[in-house]
Amino acid sequence: MTELIDGVTSYILMPESERPTLGQFYYYAQKHLTKEEKDLIKTSAAEQRNNKRLLISDSLKDVYGPADMVEIDACEADVSLVSELDPDQAIGRPIVYFMIDIYSRIILAVSVAFDNNSILGITNLFLNLADDKQEYCKKYGIEFNDKRLWPSGIIPKRIRVDRGSEFKSYEFDRICNEIGIEKQIVSGASGSLKGVVEQAFHQMHAKQNVHLENHGLIEKRYDSLHHKEASLTIHDYTRMVINFVLAHNQQHIETYPLTKEMIEKNVAPVPAILWEYGSKKYGMPQPIPVLEQYLYSLMTPIKAKISKRGISYKDLWYFAPNDKRLMSEMYAAGTKRMPFEVRMDMRDVSAIYYIRNSKLVKIPLNVLITGNSDYKGLTMKQYEEYYSAKKKMQAKGRIDNEKIETAVYANNESIVKSAKKNVHSRTKDIRSSREIDKQKVSYEGKISTRLESEDETSKNISADDQKENSVTEYRDYASFEEALQDFYDNN
Repeated sequence: MTELIDGVTSYILMPESERPTLGQFYYYAQKHLTKEEKDLIKTSAAEQRNNKRLLISDSLKDVYGPADMVEIDACEADVSLVSELDPDQAIGRPIVYFMIDIYSRIILAVSVAFDNNSILGITNLFLNLADDKQEYCKKYGIEFNDKRLWPSGIIPKRIRVDRGSEFKSYEFDRICNEIGIEKQIVSGASGSLKGVVEQAFHQMHAKQNVHLENHGLIEKRYDSLHHKEASLTIHDYTRMVINFVLAHNQQHIETYPLTKEMIEKNVAPVPAILWEYGSKKYGMPQPIPVLEQYLYSLMTPIKAKISKRGISYKDLWYFAPNDKRLMSEMYAAGTKRMPFEVRMDMRDVSAIYYIRNSKLVKIPLNVLITGNSDYKGLTMKQYEEYYSAKKKMQAKGRIDNEKIETAVYANNESIVKSAKKNVHSRTKDIRSSREIDKQKVSYEGKISTRLESEDETSKNISADDQKENSVTEYRDYASFEEALQDFYDNN
């Protein structure tokens, strides 16, 4: 029992006759609490909603054909990789992103990188969505003949995601708005609400882990040696992911809810076949209309400035010598630094881009500015390390300059004070007096003074130094013993 005393809640033990025994309390709970209420008490609202809710529908509810709704998610793979530059150095787990179509269960795009909770991971996925999958696979030494196994170049209508930071970001909202995709966020801690993509990850791990044992497999045990046993690079693991995708897209899905029409038309529950069937039934998915515009939407807007020197961003300068329109805008800006709307692919600082007359214009780094081209081929994160180091160097330089300026000021003040007089200087015969001082200063700077200083330095050289620098005189000896005795006598 609780009681409020002076604004503070106090706990008071009830009399023994009024306190229930454990058996009485258990009986009361069993009689008056529902199973749902008991599960809520034992676990949590999130876990109850995720694992114990009533399943009165399925994932295909309100989904109308291929690319009408896709699910996106990321997971850390159960494997530790090694560096491609140093195969003896472990670098940890890769991050895998999947985009999977709800209607057909076909995997439309993948990303295998090290970007976790990052907009780069999402844009990697959207870039792969636009890629020619046959050409993409060839880069990893994998080929397939039937393009229907892995569709390319389509835009989904709706995307279902969780509450990850990258999915809730302003940048992802901007990309979805520009491409024309509706974003739907599921409740937190409810992976089952996007169970299609979650199940795909479970299947991928189940098929890969049997091969990864003793090759970097991360096991749920305290003595797991995954980092020491790591042997695959990111290239190797990407090949395994592609292998899974191609197999998944042509595998029979026993749990897929076939409709009466599908059975009548003998439509096998295979993702590639379901995609083709759904495209005929509901219409072809929306293709990417203009690839350049699509890629531009995946770039990041940056706060650049334009002036007569070019376009600048974080001390990087960009200029296109053949772009007369750009040169005209630079001339108009003059010495001012005016805002200029451009975008950058954060994977490469070598160029910035903007749209003019519905065309994508590329502006490269200005190689005529010293040191500017040194950053060509770096990612923005790599460049920012140099940029940060330069800022720290400049901050230290400003402090050092203040010390130097203080010392200079103090010395100048001392010189001026020591030269102070109580009477004014004469102003008559300035020219002739100036000529006298001019010749005096000129004579004091004569070359012979420096030659004499050099002679004095030569005289002060020690006898040993003179001996070392002197020219050795050679003479003939009658025998080796005579030469050796002469050596001992002189040394």
